[in-house]
Amino acid sequence: MTSFGNEGRKWANLGDAIWDGPGEHIAIEFGGPRNVTRVTYTEFRTRVTAIAAWLEGRTEESESVAIIGRNSPTWLTAFFAVMSTGRVAVPLSHKAPEAALRAMIVDANARQVLVDEASSIQPANARGLEVQSLASLPSTPMHSPLGRSRPTRPGDLAMILYTSGSTGGPKGVELSHGSHLWVQSVLLDGADDAGTVLVAAPLYHMNALSNAQTTLARGATLRLLPSFDADAFIDAIDEGATSVTGVPPMFALVLGRADETGHGPFDAVNDVFIGSAPASEQLLAAIEEAFPHARVAFRYGTSESGPIAFADHPDGLPTPRGSVGVPHPTVRLRLVDTQGQETPSGGVLEISCPGLMNGYRHRPDLSAAITMDGYYHTNDVFDVDKNGFFRFRRRSDDVLVVGGENIAPQAVAQVLESHPDVLQAAVVGIPDAVKGAKPWAEVVLRPRATVNGQDLRDFALAHLEPNAAPRGVFVVPRLPLSTSNKVDLRMVEARIVERLKTTSNPPAQA
Repeated sequence: MTSFGNEGRKWANLGDAIWDGPGEHIAIEFGGPRNVTRVTYTEFRTRVTAIAAWLEGRTEESESVAIIGRNSPTWLTAFFAVMSTGRVAVPLSHKAPEAALRAMIVDANARQVLVDEASSIQPANARGLEVQSLASLPSTPMHSPLGRSRPTRPGDLAMILYTSGSTGGPKGVELSHGSHLWVQSVLLDGADDAGTVLVAAPLYHMNALSNAQTTLARGATLRLLPSFDADAFIDAIDEGATSVTGVPPMFALVLGRADETGHGPFDAVNDVFIGSAPASEQLLAAIEEAFPHARVAFRYGTSESGPIAFADHPDGLPTPRGSVGVPHPTVRLRLVDTQGQETPSGGVLEISCPGLMNGYRHRPDLSAAITMDGYYHTNDVFDVDKNGFFRFRRRSDDVLVVGGENIAPQAVAQVLESHPDVLQAAVVGIPDAVKGAKPWAEVVLRPRATVNGQDLRDFALAHLEPNAAPRGVFVVPRLPLSTSNKVDLRMVEARIVERLKTTSNPPAQA
């Protein structure tokens, strides 16, 4: 049996990692301000047992079960129930089209599919799948020995998370019970059962899922929104959330909406956890201003290696704004150059820890992601300062070839974001018959800023080589988000291409 637990209790598997304190304590608050559903820990554990018993009568041990739907208590109950029975949980995006969902379901070998009304796959169009509505799952256990947690071995598969891939379609990241019980043990070290944690990002994404799991393992209250909405996020903070989590574009939208509606500062929030994507100095400063009494932590993690990579400095040095911290004492990190040799700064991060994935499902072409000595090659380039603090610079594979020169879009975006009036920037390459590609940008300004696209292009030209400066900068009210609430660069590119088709005088084109 896996030997992780809390307060002396051993967890049989990752689905068993639920707080075992007073049952009347609220586990989940769900919904909007006028229609909040509350689930106690007793109710949550009971529902997990009920769904686990239902699954055991319809699936085999180690079989995959897909879960497709918006955030909800039932979604989380099903997720824990699947793993508690020794089955493999496969959370999938409800925003994905039916063809993409079917491809991932086939890849995961998931015969049983649990859905809500948001999924493009429904019982009526199942066609070879066993599809069950999440709303119809039982909430009361049957009077039978079924539904009890099954002991697992550390290497046994617990869940498969699908991440978008640049080649070959989505990648199924196989994660074991042992890897993420280790994650929980680290995150729970020193944590108490107090507070309310706000989660609005989609649960099929590691950022939200890990935060939800840790909250329910330590006995705090999870304030869960069905999906991200800036107004609902602000309402949940006003109603008592003490910790808030999300990705940078979510916080940019929240701050913009708070400014429009006169909300804030949010004095009652103690912790702000930001992760999964780069954030500008201006955005981080604005978050610190909006949450004046909170510890603002900029986190780094990947689906492949988990959320444990960096920590506070052991000597108590304050983490510089924009840094993810210093290496966590439980992991091994190194930076490597293009030749695979270790370098003190400016290299690609490689990480070795007990939270590493088993591998990519059915993708032998990606076996090089794990090195021969057991490190995950992240493709993320970091700089390290004199005190050992790491700072994300760019993706190593994120390069545009502009007139024969390599240009990193993220580096261009960072220059635009260094302008005091810019909150966010996204830079993409638009195909060009002469140059091969040209960089173009969309930016979101700080409230009441007055600069325009030409001003920002001039600013970029003053700080970049001419080939790297955006050929045009479009000021937009907000950047489009992907299904994981990161900036959707494909949508940014599509919007710019459409504007260039209809704009007779594009801004500052070179």
